[in-house]
Amino acid sequence: MTLQVAEANDNPDVFAITYGPLVLAGAMGMEGMQSPAPFSDPELHNDYYTYDYRVPATLKTGLKIDKKRLSDYIQTTDKPLVFQAINEQIRLEPIHRIHHQRYVVYWNLIK
Repeated sequence: MTLQVAEANDNPDVFAITYGPLVLAGAMGMEGMQSPAPFSDPELHNDYYTYDYRVPATLKTGLKIDKKRLSDYIQTTDKPLVFQAINEQIRLEPIHRIHHQRYVVYWNLIK
C-alpha cells in the first residue's frame, strides 16, 4: 500500500489522503467539546443539528504539500497506520480510528 492523493471531482486543490483503501484523517482533538459530544442524544430527535461543536477558528484545514511527492511531506511513525504531516505537525490516521473527535478528511492545497 502507498500514500496517495484523492482529488475532489470538481476541484483538484481539495483532496483526501489515502493509504491503500484506507482514508486518512487529520486528528484534531476534542478541546472545548462538551458531553455528549461527539455523540447524539438518543432521547432527542436530530440534536446534532443544534449541538454547539465549538469548532476552533484555528482548526487547520489546509496542507502545504507537493501531491506528486507525497512521501516527502507525510511520513510513517513508529505506530502502525499512523502518519505525520511533517510541515504541519498533523497526525493522520484511518478515519475509523479517530471518528470520536474533531478530524479533517478533505484538505485545501496550500501552494
